[in-house]
Amino acid sequence: MRKLLKYEMRAMNRRLFPIYAGMLAIALLNGFFGMGAMIQDSNALERMLDALPSPLSFLLSMMQMVIVILFFGILMGMMVVWLLTTINRFNKGLLGEEGYLMFTLPVTTGRLIGSKLLASSIHLVLASLVALLSMCFMAGTTGISAFFRLMSDADFGSFFGELARACPTWPIVVLEFLVFCALGVFGTVLHFYLAMALGHLSNSHRTLMSVLAYIGISVVMSMLTSMGFSGLMLLENVGFVENMARFVFAHGQLAGHLMMLALIALSVAECAVFWFGTRYILKRRLNLE
Repeated sequence: MRKLLKYEMRAMNRRLFPIYAGMLAIALLNGFFGMGAMIQDSNALERMLDALPSPLSFLLSMMQMVIVILFFGILMGMMVVWLLTTINRFNKGLLGEEGYLMFTLPVTTGRLIGSKLLASSIHLVLASLVALLSMCFMAGTTGISAFFRLMSDADFGSFFGELARACPTWPIVVLEFLVFCALGVFGTVLHFYLAMALGHLSNSHRTLMSVLAYIGISVVMSMLTSMGFSGLMLLENVGFVENMARFVFAHGQLAGHLMMLALIALSVAECAVFWFGTRYILKRRLNLE
């Protein structure tokens, strides 16, 4: 599993790391050319440009506008490249040319899927962190310095003390939230995997069938969600919702934990359906011809 994950990470790193570097570089240029000043003071950039000669002011304004457009273009491009890389690594590695070799390795189908799932999920988290870091860089030196001053002046002891008094179980809340987010990432990737596996069952137009399968799965999930809310509305007639509201007001923290655990359980069920569906197709119904 470790070797498979290392192989997948290398393949994705080659495509995504240059995008991450470009994203951070453009964000730094944005901060350098006045984006940070504009964030801190909406009139600061205008005053700075008015103090410059007209040709230089126009050139600097154009450069700043172009860099902002480039930043948001690369931001969108980064997520598109991640998506295309995720699809390509699964489609080519298990359903296409490399599939003949991968399925001859002495590893289980689950490990083959798991290595690609972990690599894609790690890079989705990295892409999100790079986007957040780029937003910080766009604030320029002024914003970054203010952030570090705020962090150095903050009294974390008092903060965590007040947090512990208000919510003694806050570490469990953080853990539940992180687990829920991780399951959300896994579910997003596995959704694509199951759609591609279903599309591959077709003898022709497999890409189109994969797209239709993805849409079909999304529709089914939406219908199940709507049915769940409809069920709650029906239960309202027998006083279930009212009793639940009373329980929430009487036991706020416990109710919050139960709600998070319910969401986690639903996410686990979703991931399990996607995982075992993909695994079954690759193990029992796979046709590499």
